[in-house]
Amino acid sequence: MGDWVDQRNLPVPVKGDGVGNKSGIYFITSEDQEVLYIGKATTNNLHERIWDHLQTPKVLDNGWRVFPNSKFQAGIAKNYSQLISDGKVKIGIIAIHPAVATSLVEVYLQTIHLPPLCKQIG
Repeated sequence: MGDWVDQRNLPVPVKGDGVGNKSGIYFITSEDQEVLYIGKATTNNLHERIWDHLQTPKVLDNGWRVFPNSKFQAGIAKNYSQLISDGKVKIGIIAIHPAVATSLVEVYLQTIHLPPLCKQIG
């Protein structure tokens, strides 16, 4: 997730930051920029959707956040879900307006490349 020791540099949208309360697409990528997951937030809830998948992080002694309880567990893509559990991912977002276009953009992106942690398109 990046260096979370500096609280001014949180790597995911948080409430009140102007981004977390928008609709859009979010990407979870590996440190080498492989897209692992593409998700959507259609009701001005990027913050809630991202945290719903990641769950509450565990803070290590060095300040690094890991996600041992993320919803990306085991299954066919265990090595990818392990990257999330270990906090070795990045989050990217695209705010979309109007919100009704969000699902179309998500499906389009997933038809170009269905990430390993996406079980279906749409």
